[in-house]
Amino acid sequence: MVPSDEDFEVPAVFSGEVVLLPHMTVVLSMGEKSSRAAIASALNSRRLVAMIPSDGYEVGDIGTLALLEDDRGGAEGSVELKGLWRIKLKEIMQKGAAPLVKFRRTEDSKDLPGLAADVVEKVHGQVDEFSKLMPSLPQEVVSFVKGIDSPGMLADVCAGAPIFTDKERLELLETLDPKKRLSKVSDRMEKDLQALREVTRSATIPECEICMDFADRAFEADSAAREEMMAAFLEHVVSRHPAELMRLIAEKYGPAFMQKRSLR
Repeated sequence: MVPSDEDFEVPAVFSGEVVLLPHMTVVLSMGEKSSRAAIASALNSRRLVAMIPSDGYEVGDIGTLALLEDDRGGAEGSVELKGLWRIKLKEIMQKGAAPLVKFRRTEDSKDLPGLAADVVEKVHGQVDEFSKLMPSLPQEVVSFVKGIDSPGMLADVCAGAPIFTDKERLELLETLDPKKRLSKVSDRMEKDLQALREVTRSATIPECEICMDFADRAFEADSAAREEMMAAFLEHVVSRHPAELMRLIAEKYGPAFMQKRSLR
């Protein structure tokens, strides 16, 4: 049973390492005793849990209501959580070993198709460009994302991509206005697109004379010198070819990640 918009109580997991957004799925390891107790309580009831950001000292007032989709060993191992919607924390309660929180839904009711159509169109165009620059992205994933016309949902789905850090996701979680949230996502995506565009205009790693010089010298060097050259080569790649390195990582891990997201 998914709660209504009225005040509701569920077990809570307080985390400073994982930020869960609506429409996003994460696998959460059960490290803290209180987290294990909260998951055990959720598994024995409605399989609902509140994911609340916390650095160990301060607790955020905006979190995410999540559904336990796969217990993967239950409270003793790890669980798979799917974000449902944002919640506003009203009260933290302690009943037994598992912490409970009282909350209300805080999703913006104005997050409807047609809102912020200009920003939605811009993000759809950015997704198209990502698809052209990274041909390995599954087209069904691209079609799935471009089929979303609600700005808030589009922002949350895009923010689940590997290019976003948990710090960035936390900022997006706390940005309740759908248009502002999507604009932040668009700005972040534009930075990565600019890096990818630079790859197409500059010499690639196999074409770089410095990279090839490292390769030639490493071939002729002994094992000790070769290790030093490898370290220097990697430092050069990170400093001079960051966009290409990012693309290689995205092409390796991005498709499988997005494929999983699109099937949910």
